[in-house]
Amino acid sequence: MKHWIPIISGLLLILTQGCSNSVSPDEYMQWVQKEGNGLRHKRTTQNADYILQYEPAAYKALSTPENTYRSAGNTEDQAKKYDAMHHFMLKVRPQTPLNLNDKSLTEFLAYHLDDHVRFVSGRDTLKQTVMYHLESAGSITPYHRILLAYPKMDKELSSLKILINSNRFDQKSLEFTIPQQALSENQSLILKMKQKEYGSPEKK
Repeated sequence: MKHWIPIISGLLLILTQGCSNSVSPDEYMQWVQKEGNGLRHKRTTQNADYILQYEPAAYKALSTPENTYRSAGNTEDQAKKYDAMHHFMLKVRPQTPLNLNDKSLTEFLAYHLDDHVRFVSGRDTLKQTVMYHLESAGSITPYHRILLAYPKMDKELSSLKILINSNRFDQKSLEFTIPQQALSENQSLILKMKQKEYGSPEKK
């Protein structure tokens, strides 16, 4: 019986590696949204809860209503629309309602917080947010959803950072880092997702 143990272990290893060579669109979406994988981060201050989600082009493509069937072909075509930019979804949930010089919190987040947000890619810092859009008000959902987008300045993968300087809404500065390793793993999973639909070159 002892002689069979290495053989069984080897077979299990081969089966496990074979299964890991392909990823379904749903599995990819879940991976992106899982905080421990590096593309999603949470921070809490005395004034608010923050969630920053990095949204790769493939993730945004899979989330679009047009990509109903979530096929690799549809995803690849849709992803081209988003590939030139780094996209982030920032969610802010205030601990208590605030009054900022008689302006509503929604107005402050939509028009003034932009002045305090910085994007860092590698060694480059971009002070101007290219796309800044408040998608929904806190009166409807607990979180204010803010879409951020920045041009891809580096051809090579490098870590990304979103810095929020202290401001009238929140006196605490915040830093969110998307590590280079997480971005590399994201690219690997996209390739595996294509392999699941098209098959590996050897199978063609």
